[in-house]
Amino acid sequence: MRMSRSRLAVGTTVAVKIIAEGHCADKRLSDRKIQARELDTILNLEHTNIIQLIDYAVYDAPPYATLLALEMAWCGTIPQVFNQGADEAQCRAVIKQILSALEYLHDNSIIHRDIEPENILVIDPCPASFYCKISDFTHAKRVTLGQLSEDYQGTPYMSLECARGQQCDHRTDVFACGKVAFWLLNGEADTPESGSNAPPLERIVAHLESQNYEGLRRGLGCSPPCTALISNMLSNSLSQRPTARDCLQHEWFTTQLPDPGSCTTSLATITQFGDPREFDDGHGFV
Repeated sequence: MRMSRSRLAVGTTVAVKIIAEGHCADKRLSDRKIQARELDTILNLEHTNIIQLIDYAVYDAPPYATLLALEMAWCGTIPQVFNQGADEAQCRAVIKQILSALEYLHDNSIIHRDIEPENILVIDPCPASFYCKISDFTHAKRVTLGQLSEDYQGTPYMSLECARGQQCDHRTDVFACGKVAFWLLNGEADTPESGSNAPPLERIVAHLESQNYEGLRRGLGCSPPCTALISNMLSNSLSQRPTARDCLQHEWFTTQLPDPGSCTTSLATITQFGDPREFDDGHGFV
């Protein structure tokens, strides 16, 4: 068993995720040395909006599992906190923090490749002090500046170029972040219809090719800067899609919105998930 140099203090409460070898996203992870090197990269990530990997252990013998010790998040995921969607001010708070984390990752040559609502964990749900972190780096990949990836792992939040099996870069994370914004504002996911007999990936491609995201303009009361930025993030053209840094400089994040007000989230809402040590929605806290 290989272990990193532990940073755990005695008595520290952590979340633990176990990754079996068969669930590794990248075939290279069957090479224990490469996996340890990539985990070391994640171990050194430190950002306010990224769940901290505290320690890990990689088993060199059967069952070849990897154990991850992670910072605990107590309030659940974005869908659990915003189970009926969010208003524009709430959406902006979430998206700004996700983009801040993505800017940091991309500056460190890492593509997350699995940004979705279930992988955004809430630390503080109060509107005036809302605080969230991105998690689950199972599919993350280190890509040098200017390099493109072709082995993208499919999710309902993937961009068109990835669904087509074409080369993609860090801007695929921006597209996924745009879809998270769409989910927050619409109160439901933007996913292909389930009635089609076509394979899942073909349904995703057809769905993405047909979308113009007019839902952003129908009855949502979004400001023009909000609509403009999210529409740009959801561009099917990789070359025209903004970077995370570009997005953070957009007027949507500089235009004054109404004060979100004081915290109205009840203690019952925060604790409805029960004992955090027993919380497991199948996504883990990576």
